[in-house]
Amino acid sequence: MEPSHLLALVPGRSAGWKYTRHVVELGTLRVPSGRLEASDPFVGLGQGLVFAVPPGDYPVAVTIADVSDAQNGSHLRETYLSVRLAEGAVARVEFLVPDGREAPESDDEYYGVPVDAGTVGFADAEAVARCMPEDASSWYGEVFDTGRDDSWF
Repeated sequence: MEPSHLLALVPGRSAGWKYTRHVVELGTLRVPSGRLEASDPFVGLGQGLVFAVPPGDYPVAVTIADVSDAQNGSHLRETYLSVRLAEGAVARVEFLVPDGREAPESDDEYYGVPVDAGTVGFADAEAVARCMPEDASSWYGEVFDTGRDDSWF
């Protein structure tokens, strides 16, 4: 797949596409280790693909498509989660190759993240290893759904 065909961070309706998109800025992701993990955080946090990036703080955004037939906002779907690795206008879009992996041999191949829980997220890989409870089987009750204000749910 040619990265320039991706519609991440592209609002509006593109020629030849049925659905309208809008982009929502989510905030800043801090990656002091320079090791960016992409994973389904509820199933594979700490086991996702890890990419080398310059250490720093990066804006994160989600591209949302209105997939309703009426195009009235009644059926919205998250289509892309993006980390902007540089400021300014987009100069190029490219697929990253995870640490320790070979670049795909054809334009039809790329690395993706399984989303068993229907969710994808980014994190500093070293922060996940350092900050999450050691026993991953306890994460749901200790982190994700504790009933406290700092719970993920």
